[in-house]
Amino acid sequence: MPIVTYSALRLGLFAVCVAVLYWIGLGSWLLVLVAAFAAWGISYVVLAKPRDKAALYIAERVERRKLSGRRFSENAEQDAAHEDAVVDAAEQRLASDAGEQRSAGDAAEQRSAGDAAEQRTARDPGTDGQD
Repeated sequence: MPIVTYSALRLGLFAVCVAVLYWIGLGSWLLVLVAAFAAWGISYVVLAKPRDKAALYIAERVERRKLSGRRFSENAEQDAAHEDAVVDAAEQRLASDAGEQRSAGDAAEQRSAGDAAEQRTARDPGTDGQD
């Protein structure tokens, strides 16, 4: 795996730079900062071949994925499809529950409106519920 190899070499180079700069007497946050820049510069020159192999590996993977038409692995796409189906089912269930609650609320409103009309009629029998 060229990416892992290149990353391990860069990390090792950084560790060597930290050790050398610490041995020289550099300390605190400046040690890490200088070591990072030194490792970056040295790796640009010394690790050109592993860097090119890693870049070629990534480019080939991107090209294969473009040709296959898949963005992720087959397992990841199946997991995503399953998750989408579960979410859609939950949303439909919530929507139907909300619709039932609205229907029950509308029925309760109609009952309370009817009860109020009956109470007005019972209080004032001469109006027959007409206002």
